[in-house]
Amino acid sequence: MKILYVSPSQFPSTQANAVHVINQCIALSHSNDVTLVCARKCWSVASLGTMLTEIYGKDVDRINLKSFYYPFDRGIVFYLAISAVVLAVFRKNRFKVLSRNLYFSYIFQKLTDNSVYETHNIESGIRAYVQKSLLLNPQTNCIVISQALKNLLCDQYPGVSAKIEVLHDGANLDDIQLSSSVRADILDFLSIKFGVDITKFEGIVGYFGHLYSGRGVDNIILRSASKNPKFLYLLVGGNETDVAYYRSLAPQNMILLGYIPHAKVQNLMMLCDVLLMPYQNQVSIGIKGHETSKWMSPLKMFEYMASRRPIISSDLPVIREVLVDRENALLVAHDREDEWTDAIRELIQDKGLSLKLSARAHKTLRDNYTWKVRAKFIIKILLKQK
Repeated sequence: MKILYVSPSQFPSTQANAVHVINQCIALSHSNDVTLVCARKCWSVASLGTMLTEIYGKDVDRINLKSFYYPFDRGIVFYLAISAVVLAVFRKNRFKVLSRNLYFSYIFQKLTDNSVYETHNIESGIRAYVQKSLLLNPQTNCIVISQALKNLLCDQYPGVSAKIEVLHDGANLDDIQLSSSVRADILDFLSIKFGVDITKFEGIVGYFGHLYSGRGVDNIILRSASKNPKFLYLLVGGNETDVAYYRSLAPQNMILLGYIPHAKVQNLMMLCDVLLMPYQNQVSIGIKGHETSKWMSPLKMFEYMASRRPIISSDLPVIREVLVDRENALLVAHDREDEWTDAIRELIQDKGLSLKLSARAHKTLRDNYTWKVRAKFIIKILLKQK
């Protein structure tokens, strides 16, 4: 099958949606010919390919990149929509089309009989009108990332349930181990750059992701680190402004690495003894007015599961679609600081429990949530299209 994947993303990017797009395209490309339509910040097409390989690994070469130069931040989704429509209309008999670009999907449905539209959000303003038009079009199939998001859309637009498929986010099932040489290299790097002797700590607590409000960095992680001086807290991710701010507040047992290329992240996850997801009841994605706590399917949750390290997560309804307390994770009230501190200590001290939770989380991922599993369901949905 020839698949045209229309992205909302601009590359290179540090956003989770870019990680999703690249990994989903790679998974689809194992049995299909995939063309990814995206925007690039760099002038050179060759430079983009090199950057993507460095960030995501060599499998990016499996994707046919159709990128358009666009160095600005504003208007990127609409610019990509127009560019992709021109490409798709001229080649509409050659491709099955999957879109995460709202405006492209809207325009394309007006020109063709059907489309597959994936959304991770409930839109507002003019975008809500566009989303409504798509969902109410009988020829449009829709993919969402959680049952909670499907329920909210069905409440808002009665009668659309049958055309909405739930496919949670995913991760690659790379059964790699952290070799002693790689571990030693990481420890040397941390020692040289930050002056920290990790051997003095009884355990390493990891957090991976942005440092936006609602991620629990300020009220859970900082306070927990202050109460657990025998544990090293390793934070990976965040923009430069947020990293600098939290470095100014961090206790001596906390290291903020900032952004790390995605291809190198899993080794850092495997360095940790515990991985944290302290989402609050309102979660920002870095865009004013957007919060996703009711329907999110956190990409890092699945990458945590792939790392074979135990997870402590906020006990939110949407998280319970995947994680079960004391079965494949520990779930803790999002605002109870003492419970987080106790849970961290329990997992670091109880190796049996840690091994049980991490092994079951890995099995849950393997059976249900890999990118390849997700790709198989997407192909079934695309085959329904004329």
